[in-house]
Amino acid sequence: MSDAPLDVERLRAFVRGELDEAGRAEVEALLDRRPDARRVLGVLAREGGRAADRDPHVGALLGGRYRIRRRLGAGGMGSFTRPSTSSSDDASR
Repeated sequence: MSDAPLDVERLRAFVRGELDEAGRAEVEALLDRRPDARRVLGVLAREGGRAADRDPHVGALLGGRYRIRRRLGAGGMGSFTRPSTSSSDDASR
């Protein structure tokens, strides 16, 4: 198994059917090599590739300055999100 981190967004795009033929071939090769990638893909497939989209905080503006861009993960103590400052909102879209 490789120590390189998985590109979950790419796996999510694979589940959603958003990759071109070359991208699909790359992900399929990754799935052949990495059991952990197969497990993550299974979770994404059950969730329809939308796990991060279901968080009710995504899109919220905190303190008039920080917008929650997406959910990065969750665990027993809460969830982790990716914020951006409101001044960078338009530039990051």
